[in-house]
Amino acid sequence: MAIQAVDTSQVWDYICKREREVTEGPADEQHPADPNPTVWKLGVLDGRIMKYIKDAATGIEGTNGGSQTTVKLGSVLWLFVKYGLRGWSNWLDHAGQPITYSFDTIAHGKETYKVVPDGLLSLLPQDVLIELASEIVNHNTLKEAEKRPLGS
Repeated sequence: MAIQAVDTSQVWDYICKREREVTEGPADEQHPADPNPTVWKLGVLDGRIMKYIKDAATGIEGTNGGSQTTVKLGSVLWLFVKYGLRGWSNWLDHAGQPITYSFDTIAHGKETYKVVPDGLLSLLPQDVLIELASEIVNHNTLKEAEKRPLGS
């Protein structure tokens, strides 16, 4: 199967695992799936942004007689969500009020991108940031059918 071009207009809904699953345990500690979960709108990233994220999150440091490459995992997660989160519904602040989404615009080359402001990203619990970043990465990876060698 031929490799298909990235569809950067693709957006999908995502509900975090802790809101869509029933927790196990004694009857008095079980919690049903949340009937009104936060729905995250996630999108596909283009090659320019993937390159930017990899460059921004990688460092090369000189060492005695060589160099060492480091990956800044926190930066990787943050940037995937910053560029890949396209909206949400039912995300509540600490007082239970809906958080309204807004976006900043950032230019990379001749292209501009809508991104979630750092102030809003900082409100995400760490486990949610990690889960959203993982989901965005999974949708930005070649599918198994596209990885097969030519003719197989």
